[in-house]
Amino acid sequence: MLSFESFEELLSKNFSNYINLYRNDKYIGVNINKEILYSLIKYLKEHDELIFNQLIDITAIDYPSRELRFDVVYILLSLSLNQRVIVKTSLNENDTLESITNLYKSANWYERECYDLFGIKFV
Repeated sequence: MLSFESFEELLSKNFSNYINLYRNDKYIGVNINKEILYSLIKYLKEHDELIFNQLIDITAIDYPSRELRFDVVYILLSLSLNQRVIVKTSLNENDTLESITNLYKSANWYERECYDLFGIKFV
């Protein structure tokens, strides 16, 4: 299993100004700005030491009273490391996110579901 410190060090090289990391006994979490979400997910999938090659889910949480109304949550799995990572970003009601369907084919279904349930648009 990947240590939190190793994971933090790998991400700090490219994303240190844009992320907030946390962990518990089951997964590592990353809060990130929506503008670099796609870059981070691509990095997690393609980096030789990480290889988060399986998309488990994309979902959203609606907080109607917040300015950044939605949290969009991506759950990724690295089979080789036996490690999950949860990537979360917040957005306004009319914001869009870059689609990750070219990285994970299964994202197509999850992104359409987020659009149908929450109106979140993926470009």
